[in-house]
Amino acid sequence: MAEANAWLLDLGANLFAAVSERGLSYLLADTPKMVYIPNSPDYCCQVLLWEGAIIPVMDIARRIEQREAKRSKANELIVLASFQGSVNAPIEYGALILGDIPHRVRINDDQACELPEPKFLWQQLAVSCFQHEQHGPVPILDLSKIFLTPPVILTKANVN
Repeated sequence: MAEANAWLLDLGANLFAAVSERGLSYLLADTPKMVYIPNSPDYCCQVLLWEGAIIPVMDIARRIEQREAKRSKANELIVLASFQGSVNAPIEYGALILGDIPHRVRINDDQACELPEPKFLWQQLAVSCFQHEQHGPVPILDLSKIFLTPPVILTKANVN
């Protein structure tokens, strides 16, 4: 049975996801100054400047819920996630908005389960899913898919 360490992420709106142990690079203690990008999706309409790089800021809860996640601004956190688009590609960064501090979890093959609803949206973001004892099905995010792949446009045909 394969086991791995992961980070459990509180996305807000009572949504949880996980990333690999190496997926989180930094927890930004102070909310950084973010710049609004006009004509961009509401779940990814800001960027932040970090060490000379422009980093997209993704609100996964908003992307899944299709509305603003209810979070306390006092508790909102920004984490920098690192990923590679392919095996030999350089490391890239994206920022995720969280509702609380990430927690380490140990997961194994026996916990594998189906993605939660809305499956169509989670399939765009996750590589797998595991059953958590408190939070139920927890998708495991594919960071390169989230930050490098354009989203599928929702229509009634592909939601049903």
